[in-house]
Amino acid sequence: MKKRISILLCIVIFGLIVAIITVKIKSKSENIELDNKTIEFSSKEEIIRNENINPEDILFSEMSIIELIYDASNVEALTKESDAVAIVKFISKEGTNISAENGERLSTVCTNGEIEIKTIYYNNVELKEGDIVKYQRPNGVIKFSEYIKGQPKSHVDKLIKNIENSKGLTKEEMMDKYVLSYSYNNAQIEFDKEYLAYMKYFKESDTYIIIGFEYGLREVNEDKILNNETKEYENLEDIVNKIK
Repeated sequence: MKKRISILLCIVIFGLIVAIITVKIKSKSENIELDNKTIEFSSKEEIIRNENINPEDILFSEMSIIELIYDASNVEALTKESDAVAIVKFISKEGTNISAENGERLSTVCTNGEIEIKTIYYNNVELKEGDIVKYQRPNGVIKFSEYIKGQPKSHVDKLIKNIENSKGLTKEEMMDKYVLSYSYNNAQIEFDKEYLAYMKYFKESDTYIIIGFEYGLREVNEDKILNNETKEYENLEDIVNKIK
């Protein structure tokens, strides 16, 4: 039952995804062309700066470009997909590998932990300000030994062989290294900051899934809110007035 719930969470995290394109991140920022649009990836150093991990210990990185069937950049549309919208503060985080059933497809890297609910703007569930609840969001940093669990054996064998050839590491040396999974412009979790989070609640696991990728988690600084695309601050009140 626990495994079925984990798989369900995985489906909803990436819920309503119609396309995923995964690419490798280089150590510096790089641009790619996607549907005639230039996308600039954040540097690896920027992504892992708060993970307390030596960049040399990152075995490889994956960037997923996600296309949703709803417009996550539209506050009203994203709110409609949510069970709660609130300002939250992160208490803990850790990388988790949600395995696909029977290892028939690639597993998914997620981050989970606990958040404190600070200010609620939209609420369809029994959530109260001051509550500490479990959360989960796609992507994160995970040990390679955990990353390969539940993956199809053919994929793992090929991956290990490629790393042996490219990095000269033994299989044993790989296990203490890390894999970074990240989505375009996703906010980075920092414990000393507060964020506006759009969340979907799962009663079976009593967990709040942070949805919307770069639009579903945005840093808040007093009366300002960070736009993860432009890296500029906007008026928080303008966003709050659209949450309904």
